[in-house]
Amino acid sequence: MNTSEQLDRGRFFLKDTIRQQTDFSNTGQARQLPPPSLQKACSEDTVRVNLPDGSAVLKRLAGMPLAEAILGRKSSRKYTTEPLTLAQVSALLWATQGVREILNPACALRTVPSAGARHAFETYLAVPE
Repeated sequence: MNTSEQLDRGRFFLKDTIRQQTDFSNTGQARQLPPPSLQKACSEDTVRVNLPDGSAVLKRLAGMPLAEAILGRKSSRKYTTEPLTLAQVSALLWATQGVREILNPACALRTVPSAGARHAFETYLAVPE
């Protein structure tokens, strides 16, 4: 695909004209199908690790004024062989998939947006033994 074609695809996406060309009446939500479960069940042989409350770490950051957060933000490309702590892993997982409030057994408000509480992605960790 050449650059002109890539730009045309990007413009098409940004114009949101897909809504005029897609039949949304056939979605699971439109057909009143129940939403997926709030979390995928683990197999019996899955090793489970209890994590600290990930929201607690992020809530400490929530008190930071927006301007201070923007001015203090910088990219860092310092990689280390040190593993993340369980608290750090927990905070990252909560930021990507955290449940802020369960409205009912089939619907939860998460830290990431989802139309109709039908979260179409999952977060997996690759952890060396």
